[in-house]
Amino acid sequence: DFCEGTLVSTGSSSLDTDIELPTGRSLSGRITDVDGVPLEDVRVKVNSESGHHDRDGRTDGDGRFTITGLEDSGDWSVSAFVSGYPLQWYGQSYAVDNSTLITTPDVDDLGDWTLLDGIGVSGIVEGPAGPISDALVRVYSGGQVSQTSTDATGNYEALGLPPGDVMSWAAADGY
Repeated sequence: DFCEGTLVSTGSSSLDTDIELPTGRSLSGRITDVDGVPLEDVRVKVNSESGHHDRDGRTDGDGRFTITGLEDSGDWSVSAFVSGYPLQWYGQSYAVDNSTLITTPDVDDLGDWTLLDGIGVSGIVEGPAGPISDALVRVYSGGQVSQTSTDATGNYEALGLPPGDVMSWAAADGY
């Protein structure tokens, strides 16, 4: 157990104490796109349902990851995020409430996890005198927000949002 400790009374003198940390469980897997191509540099995060522990790591060039230091038993939600894709949870879900929990020690390898595609939203930000460059644009869809800026011609593109109703808004100096 990660939270066990021993209270030692030192009185008025110094005391040497040694601490031995348990290894914990590990969780591995491989993340791919819908075509089966491995995705590199995906941030994989494991959160305990108790709310006391979370661990994270990143995928390598083969899309593989290993998260270490998990409690010997417990339920965990697993999320993945990489640019161009919506934040999502294991079990093909864009929301943690609909995700599949992983129980240690029952599961130690997720196998191949295919990330769901997201949607992209694009457009032009204009003012009374025409397109506005360097405007900050935020786009909301499916409970997530993506942020981007307009280019020199006022165009923007926000990628990696979950499907759903979309709301966009922008701000720029002087507007």
